[in-house]
Amino acid sequence: MNYLIIISYDIIMVFKKKIHKRTWKRERKRIKSKFKKNIKDVMDYYKNNNNKNIKLKNSDEIIIKCNDILVKNEKKCNKFKNGKPKKYKGKAFNNSKECDKYNKCKEHFGTYMTGHEPKYNPDLWADPIIEGTHNCYAYFLNDHIPKLKTKCTHICKRKNRCKHKLNECGDFKPQPGDYAANVGLLKKPNRIYTCPEMIHKISKDNSDIKTKKKYIFKTKFSQKCPNKYYKGAVVIEPNKTYHFYRQDNNVRYSHKQGTLRVTNVDASRKPIYAPHLSDRNYNKNKGKGINYTKFCNYLCVPKNSYIKTNAI
Repeated sequence: MNYLIIISYDIIMVFKKKIHKRTWKRERKRIKSKFKKNIKDVMDYYKNNNNKNIKLKNSDEIIIKCNDILVKNEKKCNKFKNGKPKKYKGKAFNNSKECDKYNKCKEHFGTYMTGHEPKYNPDLWADPIIEGTHNCYAYFLNDHIPKLKTKCTHICKRKNRCKHKLNECGDFKPQPGDYAANVGLLKKPNRIYTCPEMIHKISKDNSDIKTKKKYIFKTKFSQKCPNKYYKGAVVIEPNKTYHFYRQDNNVRYSHKQGTLRVTNVDASRKPIYAPHLSDRNYNKNKGKGINYTKFCNYLCVPKNSYIKTNAI
């Protein structure tokens, strides 16, 4: 009897493996036909771009391939400017055959969005007082912080230089964890730059003081955030510093480096559709930049009119 049970179990396991192989073959065939390219091309793209922090899964192949299509065809096929579509034969996208994949990929990435993403508008952050005091964390939260503007205005009026950025105002830049320390959700602020610690500080900054419910939480690139939320991302140069990205209503991601101007291109001046696949090495030329080697996570962030977020 025991022999029969063992033999039966072995037969079932072999049968299950065969089903799994058939399922994988169907999935492989589906992806091939969708993009008319071999999966090997996707794997090669993945390896050549040094994305060592990402474990490739079957579901990632479409994202990687679409990101490649979007980045390479942006200038030719994109008809958006600051989130508003230009008219092109009555449609928002370039309707030519060569842009067919681009359009489909952009629409596909759009299915991961909620419709509550902020507008990409660098001019809104271009005032010297705002640009000089608000960093990537404030931009990620889409927060113009009155306290920072007031502090910097006092200094610039005293120096009669309110039309220029001041180095002194740069010291006011908000740091993750400072707000939580001020209200007692963290024991003290720290400058520890690891992914778990960054996520912890961001969550504590943006939690309900009484219930400790987190208003900012981890998500995946391909996962839609709740209603009235948009997506952001955090990366680090381990144990040195951090950086944030924010998704806008034109599908692309944008960011603000320190007290510099807002932009939506990466270190290679290419559009950012997926920060985990973008070039984050700003240390290529003069050796004074930062290389954000570690991608931490995508995050769901509430829009300002829904839940107040805190940076300082």
